[in-house]
Amino acid sequence: MNNLVYLEAIIKESLRLHPVLPLSVPHESIQDCVVGGFNIPKGTRLIADECAPVIHALHEMRLTLASLIQQFELQTPSNEPVDMSESFGITVSKQMPLEVLLAPRLTRDMYGLGP
Repeated sequence: MNNLVYLEAIIKESLRLHPVLPLSVPHESIQDCVVGGFNIPKGTRLIADECAPVIHALHEMRLTLASLIQQFELQTPSNEPVDMSESFGITVSKQMPLEVLLAPRLTRDMYGLGP
């Protein structure tokens, strides 16, 4: 998993563009401080995502997405590019649902399903 840097980037960018839940309310630093190695000057407005299970969720997403990509061929039903138009609200979501066709990469016996 440590070598899958592009997969990690895809997951993080997807979550940045389309967070599962809205982030917390804005805060303002009352003094200079360091957060995650970044210098934050006094008076800076901060929006922190304090979701504790995020580490576990990211790990599960990595495993699931890596398994999907490894085990299946993915394509859209129309074989056209995916419509990435968005609708805005509390969170940003896709206007059109994503439809994907999955085809196993391996033969049935490789999955233990027999001939």
